[in-house]
Amino acid sequence: MKMTDKHKDIIISNFDTLCANMSKVLIHIVCDKLLAEKILITDEHEEVCESQAISRDKARKLLKILRTKDDRTFYVLIRVFKETNMLYLAKILEDADNEDEEGEDTRELEEQLRNSLRAKLASWHLWDPDLI
Repeated sequence: MKMTDKHKDIIISNFDTLCANMSKVLIHIVCDKLLAEKILITDEHEEVCESQAISRDKARKLLKILRTKDDRTFYVLIRVFKETNMLYLAKILEDADNEDEEGEDTRELEEQLRNSLRAKLASWHLWDPDLI
């Protein structure tokens, strides 16, 4: 199963921030954890970790690989950021992930309130379908 478009979009929209804030040490820690979790294969781990590229390019390469993985990858990445005290990066991803869910909750609540108001107005014989 592939990563959902939502999680890919979150990584893409925060790509520059993630790349700019991932040091070589952090990238190696992330890669090691993802290898241990069997998310990365050895070749992918080596491609990123053994590269002589600067950290920003390593991060870029890692994030491109991660977008081809499953949704579990997204949550493991957040967990590793928390474990390495990169709470800022974890928060960016978590907030973006929760953003749509809160929007859905709000829409659901608005619909419930609208239906409740319709019922109340109907009971008072005041309901006009064009009103609400």
